[in-house]
Amino acid sequence: MTTMESSIPKESFLNLNMIEFSKETNRMKPFNLFLDKIIIKANNVYVGKTKIIPYIFFFYMGGILMALAGSAFIEIQSEYRGHLYFLAIALSGLLYEIFFTKIKAKIFNVLTRSYLQDIVIFIIPTCSLFFYVVSIPLPLGLDTLGLTLPLFLCSTRIGCFLSGCCYGIAAKNGVFYPKNMMKPHKGLLQNYTPGKMVATRVLPIQLYE
Repeated sequence: MTTMESSIPKESFLNLNMIEFSKETNRMKPFNLFLDKIIIKANNVYVGKTKIIPYIFFFYMGGILMALAGSAFIEIQSEYRGHLYFLAIALSGLLYEIFFTKIKAKIFNVLTRSYLQDIVIFIIPTCSLFFYVVSIPLPLGLDTLGLTLPLFLCSTRIGCFLSGCCYGIAAKNGVFYPKNMMKPHKGLLQNYTPGKMVATRVLPIQLYE
């Protein structure tokens, strides 16, 4: 898990955002207020003085869950050892973060991640290579990958919702992202860039996915 220190004191983060919300409090519906409180609390989690970035946390949690679930499936369904599947997934993910995202940003000037695009272009080919290296049959490895990838997507989309990226169109009933949290963060292996700052509520499309 990758985190980053925040210059905003714990005590002031909630107050700053509640002031920002106060102008529209009378117009808020309970659902909107509920979503806003979730966003505020999720972006005010610290371990010591280190701030936990929701997207990065759920991104890595999703990857770990996907690898563990796949390992357990292979261990139960076949004579192959599940830890070899876990190793293949971990190596593919590591190469993705260290090399692929950097190359994509430098050559194509694309700073964002794309679930479908990145999986087709990089994750499936590299996983297939590592399945071959650790002697996991390709059909078994890819079937397991296909079964467990939704776990990764689900967890990552929760992180997207909490961190303010991949949101939907402007909507009366939706979530409001305060400007305090709409800042990029640099981590050890992974950088995070939120969506463009919006001055209105938006549809939390991440949760629908």
